[in-house]
Amino acid sequence: MTSNTAFNHRNLVPRRYRNSNRIRHSFDNRRGNSRRVFQNDNTLSSLQNDFNTFNISNHSFVPPHQIRGLHHIRGGRRFVNRSRNRIATNDDDLMHRLLNELSNQTYECMVCCEIIKREVPVWNCKACYNVFHLRCIQDWAVLSLNREESHQSGNNWRCPACQNEINSVPEEYECFCGKVRNPEYVHGDTPHPCTLLCHPGPCPPCNATITRLCDCSKEMLQKKCDKAAEMKCSAHCNKTLLCNRHKCEVVCHSGDCPPCKETAVISCYCNKSSKEGLCSLSNLMYSCGEICEKPLQCLKHKCSLLCHSGECKPCDKSPNIITSCPCGKMKISLEDRSTCDDPIPLCGEVCDKILVCGGQDKRHRCQALCHYEQCPVCPNTTKSRCFCGANTVTVDCVKIQGDGRVLCSRACKKKLHCGRHQCKLTCCRNNDHICYQMCNKMLNCGIHRCDDICHEGGCQPCLNSTFDELTCTCGRTVLEPPIRCGTKRPVCQFSCTIPRNCGHPVAHACHYSDTPCPPCSQLVEQICLGGHQSLTVPCSVNEVACSRICNKKDQYPNCDHLCMRTCHKGRCVSEEDICKQLCTKHRPICSHPCNEPCHGRTDCPATICKSEIPIFCECKRISNSMPCYEYQRASDQKKSVLVANLLKSGEDDEVDLTSIDPTPYLDCNDFCRREQWLRKLDDAFGPPEESKFNDWILEQARENPAFVSSVETEMKRLVDDCIQTNSSCQHEFKRMNYNKRRLIHELAEHYGLDSQSLDREANRHVTVYAFR
Repeated sequence: MTSNTAFNHRNLVPRRYRNSNRIRHSFDNRRGNSRRVFQNDNTLSSLQNDFNTFNISNHSFVPPHQIRGLHHIRGGRRFVNRSRNRIATNDDDLMHRLLNELSNQTYECMVCCEIIKREVPVWNCKACYNVFHLRCIQDWAVLSLNREESHQSGNNWRCPACQNEINSVPEEYECFCGKVRNPEYVHGDTPHPCTLLCHPGPCPPCNATITRLCDCSKEMLQKKCDKAAEMKCSAHCNKTLLCNRHKCEVVCHSGDCPPCKETAVISCYCNKSSKEGLCSLSNLMYSCGEICEKPLQCLKHKCSLLCHSGECKPCDKSPNIITSCPCGKMKISLEDRSTCDDPIPLCGEVCDKILVCGGQDKRHRCQALCHYEQCPVCPNTTKSRCFCGANTVTVDCVKIQGDGRVLCSRACKKKLHCGRHQCKLTCCRNNDHICYQMCNKMLNCGIHRCDDICHEGGCQPCLNSTFDELTCTCGRTVLEPPIRCGTKRPVCQFSCTIPRNCGHPVAHACHYSDTPCPPCSQLVEQICLGGHQSLTVPCSVNEVACSRICNKKDQYPNCDHLCMRTCHKGRCVSEEDICKQLCTKHRPICSHPCNEPCHGRTDCPATICKSEIPIFCECKRISNSMPCYEYQRASDQKKSVLVANLLKSGEDDEVDLTSIDPTPYLDCNDFCRREQWLRKLDDAFGPPEESKFNDWILEQARENPAFVSSVETEMKRLVDDCIQTNSSCQHEFKRMNYNKRRLIHELAEHYGLDSQSLDREANRHVTVYAFR
């Protein structure tokens, strides 16, 4: 591309990317084979080596519509490196840094993230002075302009660094000051061979001293050139203001004088009202909103319009305006009507003006005689297709709309274009059915709502952004602006900087400020609430209770019971609480506890004892229990019977009650008598031999003796065969259920054989092995 060639920015983009909304480099499938076209052939060889090292997977363009929300980064969003800020505040430092980095080939292009070499054509922004590859900035600008959204803001594109709007795409390679076109590369010099004053970045301030008039042209002042933008003296301006009434009282200034701030009376257009306003607005009139009533040109009528600017309109009854009767059939000459006061003659014929009724094919006409006023309502009916075209309706002409539409009562009920709402119009003939309700859905940022009209699908992403840094709570992890709305705070890998009240070290990571710090997990020793023992718990646990019973004394005011609650905080009971424990005092008769509700320190009430006492039969085989009062009653009855029997026998006149056993016994049953009989047999013949089989095998033998006998027969035969052949033998039983297989396993183990279950459940069987 040369300076004489007509510039077509669409030719800068490869054909397959011209209609793409994504901005990226265009490379062949082979790495390093660039299809870029540069201004001259001298730069192609050096740039070819530069692009051979370009990795398309790690470097890419960022679409311009994302610049408002996110900067371009390598491999994703990166954190701010505060030591290399491209936009410096000191002009001298910025100029020297740019000269140093460009000369040493350490400056990176912010679009492609590649080093800018000395021989490569470049372009620099006039607002932030950042330097870019000329080709990179051309691609950036062209593809920004190709987007549909760019047409809404004009043909402007933004600088990738400072977002400054630029209205033209750079076409040629220029030096930094813009005086030399396509400068040649000279080794050892800055990237262009212009004069020493031509340099990247802002120019240094001028130190020359100049003498000129001040801004109000009253005094001659001397200042340095860099500070001579404003030359002000201490006198007042004293120039005549635009109102031509007052003088400017502002101290010496440049430019036009400010508007006069004095007050003056301002009248309306019809001169009926007035108000006070600024003197600078005294030449501006306003409308009071009342009838004008200025005399018209005929001098017989007044203006009936509201207060207005300019001249009033001619009289609407002027003979020059009205040249016919109201229906237009009879012409009126100036001889018949010379002034506006003269009556307008009527022709006396039928008005015959076309009305809005009658349908589109044949309109009705006014049948009244020529008249001044609006035509009267038509008394006829109209049969016509309705406005939506779905029905033929016959209506009175009175009900027809002013534009002649005939409406039916059919409701539309079609889905609007949003797919959620229905059309509620009657006699509707809309084809697009656009929904004009506001969407008002919450956007993905969770802060703003969609301000588009109701639409299909999801809402567009929130386009709001901020140019403030987004930091974590501790401030050590920073996301560089611009920040898209709804972006979460960065995840910080450093430790939290909020100190703990307990003084223990912080062991958790930095977190959001609205999230409290996790509880301290440092283990400490604490005494339980009841003071029973010391427990090891986390520091965050303020109160710890053990599992012991409280057992504190003197808690109740009227009794001596101990607190039976588990370890707790505070008082065991309040003064108003009543003890609900059972009395533990021993009864004087039976020595059992009272077990009545606590009655304080008073004597136990005389109630029957309901404590359970175990009783047995004489052989101790049968056991049961009965209440204490029944046991005492049974014991007394037995004692009375024994005493009566002894006295009745007449052996002794006196009976020793201590030798009588009053213990009541249960009656023995048949099982008890059988056990006694068996014990007698054991005493006579000795105890029986214990069975070698377990109880389950014996139970199976009682239930199915034939099967058990057959299994034992087969196992005996298997053992005999093994002994005779002096080798291992096996026998396979037929398939059977689980209980029979278990019985075979139990018998095989009892006789010292090995057994194994084989096959699936439906055909599962047991094989028994005998080894020599």
